[in-house]
Amino acid sequence: MAQMKLFSILLVVALVLCAEYNMNVAVGRVELPVSQADGMCCREHYEFGRCLPGHDDHRCNEFCSSNCRGGFCKLSGKKHHCHCYC
Repeated sequence: MAQMKLFSILLVVALVLCAEYNMNVAVGRVELPVSQADGMCCREHYEFGRCLPGHDDHRCNEFCSSNCRGGFCKLSGKKHHCHCYC
């Protein structure tokens, strides 16, 4: 019986902590990681235009660095596109 009471108390504490964290995220006191916040990271950016490896890598890296870990020119199909790291 004592184990059930202890489990119930721990469960209530965990629920309160989760609710508090979610409330802090909702009101902006805790920020989500950038990669989850804007969807720019972990994907190709066709709007970037030409991205030749060894020539445009620095431009792609600068483009992605504002929100991600950087980027590089990645082969996608038969063309290279700017890909931002995760």
